[in-house]
Amino acid sequence: MKNETINHISSECPAFAQNQCKNRHASVAKTLHWNLCKKHQLTCSIKWYKYQPERVIVNDQSKLFRDYGIRKDRVIRANRPDVTLIEKIKKKVSLIDVTVPWESRVEVKEREKMD
Repeated sequence: MKNETINHISSECPAFAQNQCKNRHASVAKTLHWNLCKKHQLTCSIKWYKYQPERVIVNDQSKLFRDYGIRKDRVIRANRPDVTLIEKIKKKVSLIDVTVPWESRVEVKEREKMD
């Protein structure tokens, strides 16, 4: 049996952490999505805590995708970033993948996301 530390309970314990980690991840991704909508003048709710992100939001300058598969010419294991932002005028694409690890696992998660 593992020690019942805060780290173990909130991030590692299979009986508890799986659901809590998914909820934290979804909350962070939703808040990030809302902030990007505001920044790029895309349609969204006035209050962040009432926001329910749509899969695709578009205006003349930007496109914002949530959990949307990326087409590619080769097999990529993880092809659904949490948020994809296309800035049409700048011709720039940002792929954003969220993780909410305990501080002792930040480097591990960074490596996982980059791979």
